[in-house]
Amino acid sequence: MLDPSKLQVPDEPYPWGFRLIGSDLERLREVALEVLGDRDPQIRPGNSSRTGKYCSLEAEVVVRDREDQLSLFGRLAEQPGVLRVL
Repeated sequence: MLDPSKLQVPDEPYPWGFRLIGSDLERLREVALEVLGDRDPQIRPGNSSRTGKYCSLEAEVVVRDREDQLSLFGRLAEQPGVLRVL
């Protein structure tokens, strides 16, 4: 299994994509804008489950460093309506 703490990341800002998974695409969009809005996120719908019960949204932003990336990940993951963040 890959150990995330050993990943090499640049020492300067770099683009990073988050995939939010939930059951309401509009709620996922609201969360992305609420948490990432000051970073001009590039947001687009992702996949939906065959039954339509689950959907995903992809959001790409520029993060300052690994700590910033993990902080945003945590803030996204704790939002109501977000089942998983990848």
